[in-house]
Parts: sequence; C-alpha cells; structure tokens
Amino acid sequence: APDSVGGGPNPVSDQDFKKLVAVIRLSVPYTGMILSTREAPSMRNELLHLGVSQMSAGSKTTINSYSGGNQEEMENEDKRVRDGSQDEWVSDYGQFSLQDNRSVDEIVYELMKDGFVPSWCTACYRKGRTGEKFMKIAKRGNIHNYCHPNGLLTLQEYLMDYATPNTKELGEQVLEKEKNTITSQSAKNVYAKKLKRIQQGEHDLYF
Repeated sequence: APDSVGGGPNPVSDQDFKKLVAVIRLSVPYTGMILSTREAPSMRNELLHLGVSQMSAGSKTTINSYSGGNQEEMENEDKRVRDGSQDEWVSDYGQFSLQDNRSVDEIVYELMKDGFVPSWCTACYRKGRTGEKFMKIAKRGNIHNYCHPNGLLTLQEYLMDYATPNTKELGEQVLEKEKNTITSQSAKNVYAKKLKRIQQGEHDLYF
C-alpha cells in the first residue's frame, strides 16, 4: 500500500488494500493472513479488524540484526528510522524498509488494549492438526476450544518471561477475563491445570 515505506512497482491504494484483505478473509475464512512491518502501525491496527490473523513484530532487516553482532549498525538503523533517511540506506544494507518500528512488548500491549489476545501458539502444527484434519475441526466450530486456551497459555508464558510491568499487569487482567469465555467446560478444566503448571515454572504446554 502507498502508506508503506518505499511503495512498490504496482502500488495499491490504502482503501483497496483494506478491501483486498476483507475479500480474502471472506473467501477463505480458515486461512491465516500474515502482515509484515512494512505497513504503518495505524494501517496494521485497521487490518486486524478486517481479517489479518498474524503479524510480525520487532522486525529487523539487516544481516546479524537479531544476534546483536553489530550493535553500532543497529543503532544507526534506529537513527535512520527516526530521521527519515532509511529508504536510501536500506537498499545497501537491509532487505526492505520498515514502517512499524514498535517493540514486541509495545505491540503486545496495544493488541490487548484493543481487545485482542496475542498468541504464539504452534500446537496445531505440532499435533498434526493441519490440512483436512484442521478443516474438520474448524468447520464444526470446535477449533476455538483449542486455539483460545492455547493462546492464553502462550500469553502467560510471555508475561512471565518477557513482559514489561505495564504489559504484565494488563495481560493478567486479560487472562482473568478470557478464562471465563472458554466455552467447553472440559477445556476450561484442562486449561486451569495447565495454567497452574506454567505459573509454577513449566513451559510449552498445549492442547
């Protein structure tokens, strides 16, 4: 979309971009849609309400960025983002320019503030609930009994391991509220047991 840094050879207007996301969501309701940090925070926030189900956060596009191996270059990247010179620089050093430079914690906080439950769940892949198996569960409306509690469990892990105090406080409120929306009593019981184990130090528990 034009709102993204650098545009592109065949730019799509922001309004048409939003329509495309909505049409894709209506056409393939069970398919995940991933949004990168090329788009501005305001656009990303809007697209969440139109059908995007996953988004990247805290992205870096330069070599060695995540390892911290070149701290000086990472600091220079952040400076270029702030002063608006990133476009010229990125062609030599990065894969693409970023428009959303919020940290993971900032995005997690804002997602919860907007009523979403951040989730790092990969249980379906690991349990083999993919393809036809996934579709059978999803079309019956039962996938919610897996995705929702699994998402809450991953959120608890994030709050314990990485969250800032403000994010942790809000996240605990979200967990308390969302546990009452688990529709299956059996799922709710299993969730409560797994949550307690995570709070006691275990990790990577899922349905």
